[in-house]
Amino acid sequence: MGVTQQSPIAHFFHIHNVSFYILSVNGVAPSPYLQGPKDVVLVPAGNGTVRFITKFEGFYYDTLPYMYHCHMLTHEDGGMMGQFIVKAPCQLISSQPTNQSGIINASVQFNVVTYDTAGTSYQWQSNVGMGFHDLQNEGQLVE
Repeated sequence: MGVTQQSPIAHFFHIHNVSFYILSVNGVAPSPYLQGPKDVVLVPAGNGTVRFITKFEGFYYDTLPYMYHCHMLTHEDGGMMGQFIVKAPCQLISSQPTNQSGIINASVQFNVVTYDTAGTSYQWQSNVGMGFHDLQNEGQLVE
């Protein structure tokens, strides 16, 4: 991720509820005091750019956003404040109905157990190009 600002003064950038690691400031590796986890960073004036990396984990909701803003209160009111949604990562189900491989025009049944509380939907695809099929409910028969 990166933040670039174009004003003639430096701005403090902050993200709520997450720490990040600074990769570069204006294309230069961070000074020792900028290394380690941060939740606020000074973005230099005049097209200053800070690149950083973070990991959003344990908090995925489609309706409850993360907030970011400049740490100067008057600037927040001027539009230097926003929000974004982090969705749960995609999960791969690798269950294979191996005992049914090679049977044409036959029903195949296999069980998939998921431990998901974020409302993620799952799909499977047959290997003969039949398209994607939703797996939504326990005990659902998918044809």
